[in-house]
Amino acid sequence: LTQPAATTEDHSAAANENLIPPPPPLDAAPVASPPVPNLIVEPVAMPPVPGARAPEMPQCAAETRASIDNTRLYFAFDKAEMGADSLADLAVLAGRLAACPEVRIEVAGHTDATGPDIYNAHLSETRARLIVERLAENGVSRDRMVAAGYGETQPIAPNATREGRRKNRRIEISIIAE
Repeated sequence: LTQPAATTEDHSAAANENLIPPPPPLDAAPVASPPVPNLIVEPVAMPPVPGARAPEMPQCAAETRASIDNTRLYFAFDKAEMGADSLADLAVLAGRLAACPEVRIEVAGHTDATGPDIYNAHLSETRARLIVERLAENGVSRDRMVAAGYGETQPIAPNATREGRRKNRRIEISIIAE
């Protein structure tokens, strides 16, 4: 038997299934994002975690919170790439999260106010997904992480200065369940 020829609509529907959906409107609440497909990321070398045994709860959550507070993840302008300092902080955080499997986190991406709002929303979500991917590559289960992009809506410094914009291009990680 022969199969009927595929129509243009069939090809369009199949192609659309493989696309990353556009980011939600800026006024929408953040939602969990699927991992970024086909993202080529080099693994981060993991340093040993001091006190290799898993700590007891609530000590585990407290130590994870302290590790999050000391994690600084910043990005260059218009890029979803981190510097060596950020990679080292991320490696320490991955080790702490691996030692505390009951802790769930939100990875929130932020941008400065340079450029269109919708572009910044998408860039911030891309950065958050990159961090989730890096943490997953280093032993943190994806089902414990939620990526969200907030664009330029939550600045921590004035966007009028170069230093303020640098501080606003960041990732914030928060514990959402212990």
